[in-house]
Amino acid sequence: MDQILEGTSGISCILDDMIVTGKGDAEHMANLQEVLRRLHHHGLRANKSKCEFFKEKITFFGHDINSEGLHKTTDKTAAMVNAPRPQSVAEVRSFLGLVNYYHKFLPNLATILHPLNQMLESNYQWNWTDQYEEAFCKVKAMIVSDLVLTHYDPITFPYNWLVMLHL
Repeated sequence: MDQILEGTSGISCILDDMIVTGKGDAEHMANLQEVLRRLHHHGLRANKSKCEFFKEKITFFGHDINSEGLHKTTDKTAAMVNAPRPQSVAEVRSFLGLVNYYHKFLPNLATILHPLNQMLESNYQWNWTDQYEEAFCKVKAMIVSDLVLTHYDPITFPYNWLVMLHL
């Protein structure tokens, strides 16, 4: 997809999902037409039932995106907040993987998670202490705070309309 869409503007693509936008209605429509033309030229078609046209907000790879920026989604944060206290190193690893989804939005995350990451060392003997509980609870509190918010900017994003195409 990156090769097919190379050189287009107002497009963000991850695997077979794309966001198409523009600084105004005319640019947005031109960008959308160019994407559809290129897909057609390469024998590809958008799956109309999975596409969303002219939306003010869309969900794209675990983030809600609108003209104000990139926001966390309720289902992702609920999964993290409702995650039970780990009972094994494997469950700590799983929790850390879940938290890592929003890592770029959480300041000092590596420092906060340091105790939990130490549990992943090969010589660790399981013993859940207050130190681990504190890190576990603190990261959960961070996930639901307003810290998980930034402006979406693959190419500068304060546009009016969003189109999400799915092949």
